[in-house]
Amino acid sequence: MPQFEVLIVGAGPAGAAAAQVLAEAGAFRVAVVDKARLPRPKACGGIFPYRLLAKIGDSSAFPSDAEYRALRFSNRGNAVVSQSAHLLGVDRGTFDHQLAQRAVKRGAGAITLIEQFDVAMLSIEDDYVRISERTGNVLSGRVLIAADGAFSRIARLAGLNRGHVVRPAIDLEIEANPEDVAALGQMPAIDLFELDDGYGWIFPKADRLSCGVVSWSGKTNLNDALGRYLARRLPGGWRVLQRMGHGIPIYTSHTDIARGRIMLAGDAANLAEPIYGAGIEAAYESGMLAGRAARAICAGEDTPEAISRAYQQQVHSRIGGPTAAVARHVSPLFRERPEFFYRNFVAGKLGHEAFAARMDGLTFDPSSERQAMGLFA
Repeated sequence: MPQFEVLIVGAGPAGAAAAQVLAEAGAFRVAVVDKARLPRPKACGGIFPYRLLAKIGDSSAFPSDAEYRALRFSNRGNAVVSQSAHLLGVDRGTFDHQLAQRAVKRGAGAITLIEQFDVAMLSIEDDYVRISERTGNVLSGRVLIAADGAFSRIARLAGLNRGHVVRPAIDLEIEANPEDVAALGQMPAIDLFELDDGYGWIFPKADRLSCGVVSWSGKTNLNDALGRYLARRLPGGWRVLQRMGHGIPIYTSHTDIARGRIMLAGDAANLAEPIYGAGIEAAYESGMLAGRAARAICAGEDTPEAISRAYQQQVHSRIGGPTAAVARHVSPLFRERPEFFYRNFVAGKLGHEAFAARMDGLTFDPSSERQAMGLFA
Protein backbone atom coordinates (compact mmCIF):
# COMPACT_ATOMS: atom_id res chain seq x y z
CA MET A 1 0.00 0.00 0.00
CA PRO A 2 1.25 3.55 -0.71
CA GLN A 3 2.44 5.45 2.33
CA PHE A 4 0.32 8.46 1.36
CA GLU A 5 -2.70 9.26 -0.76
CA VAL A 6 -1.03 12.35 -2.22
CA LEU A 7 2.60 13.41 -2.65
CA ILE A 8 3.21 17.12 -3.24
CA VAL A 9 6.74 17.96 -4.36
CA GLY A 10 7.55 21.62 -3.74
CA ALA A 11 6.42 23.79 -0.82
CA GLY A 12 5.87 27.04 -2.72
CA PRO A 13 2.48 28.70 -3.34
CA ALA A 14 1.27 25.98 -5.73
CA GLY A 15 2.23 23.11 -3.43
CA ALA A 16 0.87 24.86 -0.35
CA ALA A 17 -2.42 25.64 -2.12
CA ALA A 18 -2.85 21.99 -3.10
CA ALA A 19 -2.07 20.93 0.47
CA GLN A 20 -4.58 23.44 1.82
CA VAL A 21 -7.36 22.06 -0.39
CA LEU A 22 -6.58 18.52 0.75
CA ALA A 23 -6.36 19.59 4.40
CA GLU A 24 -9.84 21.09 4.20
CA ALA A 25 -11.15 17.90 2.54
CA GLY A 26 -9.79 15.77 5.40
CA ALA A 27 -9.27 11.99 5.48
CA PHE A 28 -6.29 12.05 3.10
CA ARG A 29 -2.71 11.33 4.08
CA VAL A 30 -0.56 13.92 2.33
CA ALA A 31 3.20 14.44 2.20
CA VAL A 32 4.52 17.89 1.23
CA VAL A 33 8.11 17.36 0.15
CA ASP A 34 10.78 20.01 -0.42
CA LYS A 35 14.47 19.63 -1.21
CA ALA A 36 15.41 22.54 1.07
CA ARG A 37 15.11 23.18 4.77
CA LEU A 38 12.31 25.69 5.31
CA PRO A 39 12.14 28.63 5.30
CA ARG A 40 14.54 28.77 2.34
CA PRO A 41 15.75 31.73 0.28
CA LYS A 42 13.61 32.22 -2.80
CA ALA A 43 14.54 34.30 -5.83
CA CYS A 44 11.47 36.41 -6.59
CA GLY A 45 10.41 40.05 -6.62
CA GLY A 46 7.70 38.95 -4.21
CA ILE A 47 4.74 41.15 -5.15
CA PHE A 48 1.24 40.02 -6.03
CA PRO A 49 -2.27 41.52 -6.34
CA TYR A 50 -4.03 42.15 -3.05
CA ARG A 51 -7.02 40.19 -4.36
CA LEU A 52 -5.03 36.97 -3.97
CA LEU A 53 -5.54 37.22 -0.21
CA ALA A 54 -9.25 36.54 -0.73
CA LYS A 55 -8.34 33.21 -2.33
CA ILE A 56 -5.75 32.40 0.31
CA GLY A 57 -7.97 33.38 3.25
CA ASP A 58 -6.75 34.04 6.81
CA SER A 59 -5.07 37.21 5.55
CA SER A 60 -4.06 38.25 9.07
CA ALA A 61 -1.83 35.17 9.25
CA PHE A 62 0.35 36.42 6.38
CA PRO A 63 1.82 39.81 7.30
CA SER A 64 3.38 41.58 4.34
CA ASP A 65 6.59 43.59 4.08
CA ALA A 66 4.88 46.33 2.07
CA GLU A 67 1.52 47.40 0.69
CA TYR A 68 1.40 49.48 -2.48
CA ARG A 69 -1.34 51.57 -4.04
CA ALA A 70 0.42 52.45 -7.28
CA LEU A 71 3.06 51.08 -9.63
CA ARG A 72 5.60 53.24 -11.44
CA PHE A 73 6.68 52.50 -15.02
CA SER A 74 9.34 54.10 -17.19
CA ASN A 75 10.54 53.71 -20.75
CA ARG A 76 14.34 53.41 -20.62
CA GLY A 77 14.23 55.62 -17.56
CA ASN A 78 12.10 58.28 -19.25
CA ALA A 79 8.39 58.91 -19.90
CA VAL A 80 7.53 57.97 -16.34
CA VAL A 81 3.90 57.06 -15.66
CA SER A 82 2.08 55.59 -12.69
CA GLN A 83 -0.72 53.06 -12.71
CA SER A 84 -3.09 52.63 -9.80
CA ALA A 85 -2.58 49.24 -8.21
CA HIS A 86 -3.19 47.39 -5.00
CA LEU A 87 -0.26 45.10 -4.34
CA LEU A 88 1.43 43.35 -1.47
CA GLY A 89 5.16 42.80 -1.15
CA VAL A 90 6.45 39.78 0.77
CA ASP A 91 9.63 37.91 1.50
CA ARG A 92 8.99 34.73 -0.47
CA GLY A 93 10.93 32.46 1.85
CA THR A 94 8.86 33.53 4.85
CA PHE A 95 5.58 33.72 2.92
CA ASP A 96 5.94 30.25 1.39
CA HIS A 97 6.81 28.76 4.77
CA GLN A 98 3.75 30.35 6.36
CA LEU A 99 1.51 28.90 3.65
CA ALA A 100 2.95 25.41 4.11
CA GLN A 101 2.73 25.56 7.90
CA ARG A 102 -0.91 26.66 7.72
CA ALA A 103 -1.77 23.63 5.57
CA VAL A 104 0.02 21.31 7.98
CA LYS A 105 -1.85 22.80 10.93
CA ARG A 106 -5.19 22.66 9.13
CA GLY A 107 -4.53 19.02 8.24
CA ALA A 108 -4.53 18.08 11.94
CA GLY A 109 -1.97 15.32 11.58
CA ALA A 110 -2.96 14.18 8.08
CA ILE A 111 -0.36 16.34 6.33
CA THR A 112 3.34 15.68 6.81
CA LEU A 113 6.00 18.20 5.83
CA ILE A 114 9.18 16.42 4.73
CA GLU A 115 12.16 18.73 4.26
CA GLN A 116 15.50 18.11 2.52
CA PHE A 117 14.12 15.33 0.33
CA ASP A 118 15.77 15.74 -3.08
CA VAL A 119 13.89 13.67 -5.66
CA ALA A 120 16.24 11.78 -7.98
CA MET A 121 14.05 8.99 -9.37
CA LEU A 122 10.41 8.50 -10.28
CA SER A 123 8.52 5.24 -10.73
CA ILE A 124 4.97 5.12 -12.07
CA GLU A 125 3.01 1.97 -11.32
CA ASP A 126 -0.60 1.05 -12.07
CA ASP A 127 -1.95 2.09 -8.69
CA TYR A 128 0.66 4.42 -7.23
CA VAL A 129 3.65 6.67 -7.87
CA ARG A 130 6.98 6.35 -6.10
CA ILE A 131 9.71 8.98 -5.68
CA SER A 132 13.14 8.30 -4.22
CA GLU A 133 16.38 10.02 -3.30
CA ARG A 134 19.83 8.84 -4.30
CA THR A 135 20.33 7.85 -0.67
CA GLY A 136 17.56 5.27 -1.03
CA ASN A 137 14.77 7.07 0.85
CA VAL A 138 11.45 6.29 -0.83
CA LEU A 139 7.97 7.83 -0.67
CA SER A 140 4.89 6.54 -2.46
CA GLY A 141 1.42 7.88 -3.07
CA ARG A 142 -1.66 7.37 -5.20
CA VAL A 143 -1.27 10.84 -6.74
CA LEU A 144 1.74 13.10 -7.32
CA ILE A 145 1.46 16.89 -7.65
CA ALA A 146 4.72 18.37 -8.94
CA ALA A 147 5.15 21.98 -7.84
CA ASP A 148 8.93 21.86 -7.93
CA GLY A 149 9.69 24.96 -9.93
CA ALA A 150 10.73 26.17 -13.35
CA PHE A 151 13.25 23.38 -13.85
CA SER A 152 10.96 20.69 -12.48
CA ARG A 153 12.72 17.38 -12.09
CA ILE A 154 9.40 15.57 -11.88
CA ALA A 155 8.32 17.05 -15.23
CA ARG A 156 11.56 15.87 -16.83
CA LEU A 157 11.36 12.39 -15.34
CA ALA A 158 7.69 12.04 -16.32
CA GLY A 159 8.19 13.42 -19.84
CA LEU A 160 5.77 16.30 -19.26
CA ASN A 161 5.85 19.98 -20.29
CA ARG A 162 8.32 19.37 -23.08
CA GLY A 163 9.42 22.42 -25.02
CA HIS A 164 8.76 24.73 -22.07
CA VAL A 165 10.24 28.23 -22.16
CA VAL A 166 12.31 29.56 -19.25
CA ARG A 167 13.97 32.98 -19.31
CA PRO A 168 16.88 34.10 -17.08
CA ALA A 169 16.67 36.69 -14.32
CA ILE A 170 18.84 37.93 -11.48
CA ASP A 171 17.30 38.94 -8.14
CA LEU A 172 19.02 41.01 -5.47
CA GLU A 173 18.03 41.95 -1.94
CA ILE A 174 20.01 45.11 -1.11
CA GLU A 175 20.49 48.01 1.25
CA ALA A 176 20.94 51.35 -0.51
CA ASN A 177 21.92 54.92 0.29
CA PRO A 178 19.08 56.48 2.36
CA GLU A 179 18.82 59.44 -0.02
CA ASP A 180 18.35 57.12 -2.99
CA VAL A 181 15.75 55.10 -1.09
CA ALA A 182 13.89 58.28 -0.16
CA ALA A 183 13.92 59.37 -3.81
CA LEU A 184 12.33 56.07 -4.81
CA GLY A 185 9.49 56.53 -2.35
CA GLN A 186 7.35 53.54 -1.43
CA MET A 187 6.20 52.89 -4.99
CA PRO A 188 7.48 49.77 -6.77
CA ALA A 189 9.14 50.54 -10.10
CA ILE A 190 9.27 48.58 -13.35
CA ASP A 191 11.73 50.17 -15.77
CA LEU A 192 10.85 48.72 -19.16
CA PHE A 193 13.47 48.27 -21.88
CA GLU A 194 16.27 48.92 -19.40
CA LEU A 195 17.58 45.98 -21.36
CA ASP A 196 16.76 45.91 -25.06
CA ASP A 197 14.79 42.72 -24.50
CA GLY A 198 13.60 42.99 -20.91
CA TYR A 199 13.28 45.25 -17.91
CA GLY A 200 14.58 46.09 -14.47
CA TRP A 201 12.62 46.38 -11.25
CA ILE A 202 13.00 47.88 -7.80
CA PHE A 203 10.46 47.05 -5.09
CA PRO A 204 10.84 48.83 -1.73
CA LYS A 205 10.25 46.47 1.19
CA ALA A 206 10.25 47.02 4.94
CA ASP A 207 14.01 47.19 5.45
CA ARG A 208 15.51 46.59 2.02
CA LEU A 209 15.01 46.81 -1.73
CA SER A 210 14.13 43.83 -3.93
CA CYS A 211 15.49 44.45 -7.40
CA GLY A 212 16.69 42.70 -10.51
CA VAL A 213 16.64 42.35 -14.28
CA VAL A 214 15.11 39.83 -16.68
CA SER A 215 15.85 39.10 -20.33
CA TRP A 216 13.03 37.74 -22.49
CA SER A 217 15.43 36.65 -25.24
CA GLY A 218 17.96 35.06 -22.93
CA LYS A 219 20.77 36.68 -24.92
CA THR A 220 21.64 39.68 -22.73
CA ASN A 221 24.54 39.67 -20.26
CA LEU A 222 22.46 40.10 -17.12
CA ASN A 223 25.36 40.88 -14.81
CA ASP A 224 26.42 43.85 -16.93
CA ALA A 225 22.82 44.99 -17.41
CA LEU A 226 22.09 44.82 -13.69
CA GLY A 227 25.21 46.83 -12.84
CA ARG A 228 24.31 49.58 -15.30
CA TYR A 229 20.71 49.66 -14.13
CA LEU A 230 21.47 50.00 -10.43
CA ALA A 231 24.23 52.55 -11.06
CA ARG A 232 21.65 54.75 -12.77
CA ARG A 233 18.87 54.24 -10.22
CA LEU A 234 21.01 54.14 -7.06
CA PRO A 235 23.95 56.52 -7.65
CA GLY A 236 24.80 56.52 -3.93
CA GLY A 237 25.71 52.84 -4.03
CA TRP A 238 24.27 49.72 -2.45
CA ARG A 239 25.17 46.69 -0.37
CA VAL A 240 24.06 43.22 -1.52
CA LEU A 241 22.29 41.17 1.14
CA GLN A 242 21.37 38.28 -1.14
CA ARG A 243 21.94 37.49 -4.81
CA MET A 244 20.16 34.72 -6.70
CA GLY A 245 19.82 33.80 -10.34
CA HIS A 246 16.70 31.97 -11.46
CA GLY A 247 14.49 31.16 -14.41
CA ILE A 248 11.05 32.61 -15.13
CA PRO A 249 8.89 29.92 -16.78
CA ILE A 250 6.70 31.91 -19.14
CA TYR A 251 3.52 30.50 -20.64
CA THR A 252 3.54 30.53 -24.43
CA SER A 253 1.34 27.61 -25.51
CA HIS A 254 -0.50 24.55 -24.27
CA THR A 255 1.73 21.63 -23.31
CA ASP A 256 1.05 18.35 -21.52
CA ILE A 257 1.15 19.17 -17.81
CA ALA A 258 -0.72 16.12 -16.49
CA ARG A 259 -0.91 12.41 -17.19
CA GLY A 260 -2.57 9.74 -15.14
CA ARG A 261 -1.56 10.11 -11.51
CA ILE A 262 0.86 13.02 -12.07
CA MET A 263 -0.03 16.72 -12.36
CA LEU A 264 2.26 19.75 -12.68
CA ALA A 265 1.35 23.03 -10.99
CA GLY A 266 2.80 26.52 -10.64
CA ASP A 267 6.18 27.19 -12.19
CA ALA A 268 6.54 23.50 -13.04
CA ALA A 269 3.63 24.02 -15.46
CA ASN A 270 5.13 27.24 -16.90
CA LEU A 271 2.37 29.61 -15.84
CA ALA A 272 4.25 32.91 -15.54
CA GLU A 273 2.86 35.85 -17.53
CA PRO A 274 5.02 36.54 -20.62
CA ILE A 275 5.34 40.34 -20.35
CA TYR A 276 5.96 41.00 -16.67
CA GLY A 277 6.74 37.49 -15.45
CA ALA A 278 4.15 37.51 -12.66
CA GLY A 279 3.42 34.00 -11.45
CA ILE A 280 2.44 33.84 -7.77
CA GLU A 281 -1.31 34.19 -8.34
CA ALA A 282 -1.36 31.69 -11.21
CA ALA A 283 0.71 29.26 -9.14
CA TYR A 284 -1.74 29.41 -6.25
CA GLU A 285 -4.74 29.01 -8.57
CA SER A 286 -3.22 25.97 -10.30
CA GLY A 287 -2.33 24.45 -6.93
CA MET A 288 -5.96 24.73 -5.83
CA LEU A 289 -7.09 23.03 -9.04
CA ALA A 290 -4.49 20.28 -8.61
CA GLY A 291 -5.56 19.71 -5.02
CA ARG A 292 -9.19 19.29 -6.08
CA ALA A 293 -8.18 16.91 -8.87
CA ALA A 294 -6.07 14.84 -6.46
CA ARG A 295 -9.00 14.68 -4.05
CA ALA A 296 -11.24 13.43 -6.88
CA ILE A 297 -8.74 10.71 -7.85
CA CYS A 298 -8.42 9.52 -4.25
CA ALA A 299 -12.20 9.48 -3.89
CA GLY A 300 -12.54 7.36 -7.04
CA GLU A 301 -14.81 9.86 -8.79
CA ASP A 302 -13.38 8.87 -12.18
CA THR A 303 -10.23 7.32 -13.59
CA PRO A 304 -6.94 9.11 -12.90
CA GLU A 305 -6.52 9.62 -16.63
CA ALA A 306 -9.88 11.36 -17.00
CA ILE A 307 -9.42 13.55 -13.92
CA SER A 308 -5.87 14.63 -14.78
CA ARG A 309 -6.97 15.38 -18.34
CA ALA A 310 -9.77 17.57 -16.97
CA TYR A 311 -7.26 19.30 -14.68
CA GLN A 312 -5.02 20.08 -17.65
CA GLN A 313 -7.95 21.50 -19.60
CA GLN A 314 -8.96 23.68 -16.65
CA VAL A 315 -5.46 25.12 -16.26
CA HIS A 316 -5.10 25.82 -19.96
CA SER A 317 -8.53 27.43 -20.28
CA ARG A 318 -8.68 29.41 -17.02
CA ILE A 319 -5.04 30.47 -16.75
CA GLY A 320 -3.29 29.55 -19.97
CA GLY A 321 -5.73 30.69 -22.64
CA PRO A 322 -5.56 34.45 -21.97
CA THR A 323 -1.85 34.19 -21.18
CA ALA A 324 -1.09 32.39 -24.43
CA ALA A 325 -2.96 35.13 -26.28
CA VAL A 326 -0.64 37.69 -24.69
CA ALA A 327 2.36 35.61 -25.80
CA ARG A 328 1.08 35.48 -29.38
CA HIS A 329 -0.09 39.04 -29.88
CA VAL A 330 1.63 41.29 -27.34
CA SER A 331 5.06 39.76 -26.71
CA PRO A 332 6.15 40.41 -30.33
CA LEU A 333 5.14 44.06 -29.93
CA PHE A 334 7.11 44.27 -26.67
CA ARG A 335 10.22 42.95 -28.43
CA GLU A 336 9.92 44.56 -31.85
CA ARG A 337 7.94 47.77 -31.28
CA PRO A 338 8.78 48.94 -27.75
CA GLU A 339 7.66 52.52 -28.33
CA PHE A 340 4.27 51.32 -29.55
CA PHE A 341 3.97 48.94 -26.61
CA TYR A 342 4.78 51.62 -24.06
CA ARG A 343 2.60 54.30 -25.63
CA ASN A 344 -0.48 52.07 -25.87
CA PHE A 345 -0.24 49.46 -23.15
CA VAL A 346 1.47 51.42 -20.39
CA ALA A 347 1.02 55.16 -20.91
CA GLY A 348 -2.26 54.68 -22.77
CA LYS A 349 -5.57 53.19 -21.71
CA LEU A 350 -5.34 49.97 -23.72
CA GLY A 351 -4.84 46.96 -21.43
CA HIS A 352 -2.52 44.41 -22.99
CA GLU A 353 -4.60 41.45 -21.74
CA ALA A 354 -7.82 42.89 -23.17
CA PHE A 355 -6.09 43.59 -26.48
CA ALA A 356 -4.75 40.03 -26.68
CA ALA A 357 -8.15 38.58 -25.83
CA ARG A 358 -9.82 40.55 -28.62
CA MET A 359 -7.14 39.49 -31.10
CA ASP A 360 -7.80 35.87 -30.19
CA GLY A 361 -11.57 36.23 -30.25
CA LEU A 362 -11.84 35.49 -26.53
CA THR A 363 -14.60 36.85 -24.33
CA PHE A 364 -13.11 39.46 -22.03
CA ASP A 365 -15.03 40.81 -19.07
CA PRO A 366 -13.26 43.88 -17.62
CA SER A 367 -15.07 43.38 -14.32
CA SER A 368 -13.66 39.89 -13.86
CA GLU A 369 -10.69 38.97 -11.70
CA ARG A 370 -8.36 39.09 -14.70
CA GLN A 371 -9.05 42.56 -15.97
CA ALA A 372 -7.02 44.93 -18.14
CA MET A 373 -3.67 45.42 -16.43
CA GLY A 374 -5.16 42.82 -14.11
CA LEU A 375 -1.77 41.66 -12.92
CA PHE A 376 -1.61 44.80 -10.82
CA ALA A 377 -5.24 45.48 -9.95
